[in-house]
Parts: sequence; structure tokens; C-alpha cells
Amino acid sequence: MSARDRTRPGLARPGLARPGLTRRGLTRPGPLYQLLNAAFHGAHCAIILFAMLGWTVPALLPFHLTLIGLTLTSWFVLGRWLGQGYCPISDWHWRLKAVLGEGKP
Repeated sequence: MSARDRTRPGLARPGLARPGLTRRGLTRPGPLYQLLNAAFHGAHCAIILFAMLGWTVPALLPFHLTLIGLTLTSWFVLGRWLGQGYCPISDWHWRLKAVLGEGKP
């Protein structure tokens, strides 16, 4: 971009010309983000409950063992590079919360 183009309005930062965007991202996340936040929270609760109680129903045992295997793989295999106890669902949820302006505990 030439020096002359930098002085013309609208050409300096074409990506920011869209309404609702700033350098740091969205100014006001829409209702979809609130819905996704609730969905992630519900999914977390469901996964935890299933991990704790899924073994009690014999028909669900293969799904429970799969979930436990995925959890252990995430914690110890992915965790080797991304930090012990890494959970991709938690990671996605905290990224969403960052967009919503909620901080980490």
C-alpha cells in the first residue's frame, strides 16, 4: 500500500470496515455465542455425568469405555504437548468465553 493510499479513508484497514469488528475482534457477540456457551456448558455436564455413571448401564458400557479412552488419550497424549489434563472441549469453551468477555478463573 502506498503512502497516498494510507491517507484515503477506508483503505488503511479494509478488514475493519465491516460493522461490529475492531482490532481485537467482535465488539458485541450475537445471541449465537450465548447459545454456544450454554451448549458447551450442557455438553460438559453431560460428559462428566456419563463418565461417572455410564458404566452402571450395561448397554452403554462400550460408549463409556470409548469416552474414558478418549479422555485418557486427551489428558496424557495431547497433554504431553498441550499441558497435562488438556481437554479440547474446555479449550474451545474458553475461547468462546474470551470472545464473550468472560475471563478464566
